[in-house]
Amino acid sequence: MPAQPGTVLIAAMAVGFGFAAQENIVYLLTGRATVIDRLLSVPGHGIFAAPWGLALGFAVCRLVRHLRYSMDLVWKGWFVAVLCHGLANSIALLSIVPGLGDILYLFFPWLLYLAWITEGILARAQGEPLPGRDWGTTLPERLRYLGFGAAALWMGGLAIMHLRILGNSVIDPFRYSGMLATDDDFNYFLVRQFFRVVILGMAAILVFRYQILRRDG
Repeated sequence: MPAQPGTVLIAAMAVGFGFAAQENIVYLLTGRATVIDRLLSVPGHGIFAAPWGLALGFAVCRLVRHLRYSMDLVWKGWFVAVLCHGLANSIALLSIVPGLGDILYLFFPWLLYLAWITEGILARAQGEPLPGRDWGTTLPERLRYLGFGAAALWMGGLAIMHLRILGNSVIDPFRYSGMLATDDDFNYFLVRQFFRVVILGMAAILVFRYQILRRDG
């Protein structure tokens, strides 16, 4: 029996990454996705497995004498994991429906939020305090925290999305940017995408670091 819930959690995330590796091989060999798309999707599978891994860890390591409570915890963890993965898949599928392409703007901020939550899941499994979760004691403080958190996730998600567009445009400029490599505007397009990634990414990091992680209020 594992000594710590974190051991089970890491094992569950490793299974998720293993599944991602097999899935990537299928997608790439059949030409259904680009290398950039599959690289960006790899962390998601480990993140989706985290809630269930945490529930399994606590059930196996600490609640083994309470079978009914352990089973309830496992089912809840499984449901949360399926819900998170299902929402990500739904956003991706709806984005290909005519007229709903803009919904893809929610995809990467959602994955980034789940990555943020996974950090807390890892800390909880090891019995450590949650990082950067000072919500404040008053309503204005909590609204401020939520506002800056949403802004950081939104800008960070957009930065990842523009990074995806930049990478795919370099691989296949005609398909993903609608331009030929010989087009005079193509280099301008790449430079513009690059600066979007840098500016949005740096802004997200600064907001997250100095407004979310700081503990002096």
